[in-house]
Amino acid sequence: ASFQSTFLNKAIPKISKVHRLTETRAYLGLKRLVGGESGLLGSGTPEEQRAEMEKTKAMLSIKPQRWLPAYQVKGEGIFFDFSKEILGEWSNSQLVKNRIGDLTKNYNVLNKEFDRPEIEQLNPNFTLIHAFSHLMINKLCQTCGYNASSLRERIYAPKQGDDSNMYGVLIYTTGGGDGSLGGLVSLADEKYLENIIISALKDAIWCSSDPVCIQSPGQGFVGANLAACHNCLLVPETSCEHFNTVLDRKLLIGDEIGFFKEIVSTL
Repeated sequence: ASFQSTFLNKAIPKISKVHRLTETRAYLGLKRLVGGESGLLGSGTPEEQRAEMEKTKAMLSIKPQRWLPAYQVKGEGIFFDFSKEILGEWSNSQLVKNRIGDLTKNYNVLNKEFDRPEIEQLNPNFTLIHAFSHLMINKLCQTCGYNASSLRERIYAPKQGDDSNMYGVLIYTTGGGDGSLGGLVSLADEKYLENIIISALKDAIWCSSDPVCIQSPGQGFVGANLAACHNCLLVPETSCEHFNTVLDRKLLIGDEIGFFKEIVSTL
C-alpha cells in the first residue's frame, strides 16, 4: 500500500487484495446444553484446540462416522499486514504492558469460568489487531454495503507470547449472497482505503457510551473487554473468532498508549 500518511506506510506496509477465496467449514460436534467451553475460546494452538474439542463435544452420531457434514463458501477479502518492528516498539511501552496486564486479569476470570489454565499475559499486538479488525469490519460494512454479519475476521497473531513472525488480519466475506461481488476488494484501492481507516479511527475517538466505556475496568462477558461495547467495537458474534472478547479501543486511539495516536492527534 502507498498511503499519504507516513505512519500508516510504516505500520501497515502491505495490503493484499484477495479476489477469490474458499472457506471449508466442517461440523465436528455439538453441545446440547452449554457451548463454548473449548475450541475458539481456547488459547492454545489449533491442534491443541481440536484435541480439547474431541474431549468435550457430543458426537454427531451414536455410531462412529468416517465423514463429517461440511460445506464451502466462496468470497473475497482484504489482508492487512502489520509491521512487526513498529508493533514491537509500541508494545514495549510500560503503559501498554500495564493496560494489557489489567485485561489479562479479566481474561483469566474467563479462563477460570471454563476451567482453563490461567495465562501469564495476553499479547498486546493480538489485542491491538483484534480491536483494529472489529473497527474495520464496522466501517467496511457501512462503505461496501455488505451486512455486518457477512464479514468475518481471521487473525494471524498469537493470543499470548510473542513468537510469531506474522501479525496481520484477513477481513473477508462469508456467504455467497455477498461474497465474490468485488465490493469489498474494491475498497482496498489506495484512493479509498486510507480514508476508510482514518474515518474508522475518527469514529473510535468518541463512543456514545463514553466516558463510561473508555474508563471501564472491564465489560462484556465476565469483563473480558476493557474499552469495547456495542456502540463502538463489538460485531456480530458470527463475525468474530473470539466471541467479542479481548478487545480494547484505548489501545487504538488513547492519548498515551494508542497505536494510532500520531494520526488521531491530527483529527
